[in-house]
Amino acid sequence: MAGYRIKDLPKPKKGYRVGRDTRRADGKISFESKRQCRCEDAQREKLILSSIRRYPDAINVDEALDLAGDMDSAALEDRLVLLTMASSLYMRKMRSLVIGNLWPLVENLRLAPARTATLLPTGMWVPASDLDRVDPNRLMHRLRRDCQRVGIDKASGYLIAVLHAEFDVRREGYDFHYHLVAGGEKAWLLERLRCLKKYSAPRSEPWEQGMPDRPRVWVSSKPLNNLPDPLTYILKSYYPHRPTKLVDGGPEIQRSEAGWRIPEPFHTQWLLWMNRWTISDHILLIGLRPSKQGFVLTHQNHVHE
Repeated sequence: MAGYRIKDLPKPKKGYRVGRDTRRADGKISFESKRQCRCEDAQREKLILSSIRRYPDAINVDEALDLAGDMDSAALEDRLVLLTMASSLYMRKMRSLVIGNLWPLVENLRLAPARTATLLPTGMWVPASDLDRVDPNRLMHRLRRDCQRVGIDKASGYLIAVLHAEFDVRREGYDFHYHLVAGGEKAWLLERLRCLKKYSAPRSEPWEQGMPDRPRVWVSSKPLNNLPDPLTYILKSYYPHRPTKLVDGGPEIQRSEAGWRIPEPFHTQWLLWMNRWTISDHILLIGLRPSKQGFVLTHQNHVHE
């Protein structure tokens, strides 16, 4: 079964389909629908074409035209999925595969506890002008090294981490960070990351000054309920604009609680960047590997698919 990648995961089994199944007491399904994703892709195509007209010097016009054309062709041919991370519909499918195949492991009592986490290490801020230089594989490799340094890789259990980012137009850049879920011994050891300076430093970097201090390692403390909702958070299909503002002229900075669409031309630049990478480039697996049966535990210490 060697050679299987994230995109090769099987369809989740009945009871673990994020668009149909839930453990919520109210029975609510919060996962986005195919129709919503198709509408979003149509909107993204329009915004790409608008950016080509309005900001021809800020984007790669040929690349943008190709992506818009692919989205248009997918809509006209009523194809189920456009194979790019720039597509909301494609990301819905990838989220369904990843989360649906992860769900049984999270509910497996032999792999308890299961914990979600958000990691905000230093050195992850990227100015918008440098986005094209960002290689997600390098960022995931950094996290793997950090996990090795604190012994997470050698512990029993599993860990899956996903790269995410939020844009801020005032600072004109991206706050990259990690969302993850871990089970077994690996979940207990997540707190060890605080021993590393990059996970314990205060808000001291130039682009952070004035922002409220907050932990760079956040780990859920209670059992995961209302599945699959906590798992959908680790792999998102929408990368928001979280604007900041100076409070009473500064120096205190306040960040919006709500997320908005990234403004143009940055939104199109982001879509073009996403279009260059695969889902596997954004995901780190430790103690897991994809197979035709779904995610399986591995005896190897770490696997980056």
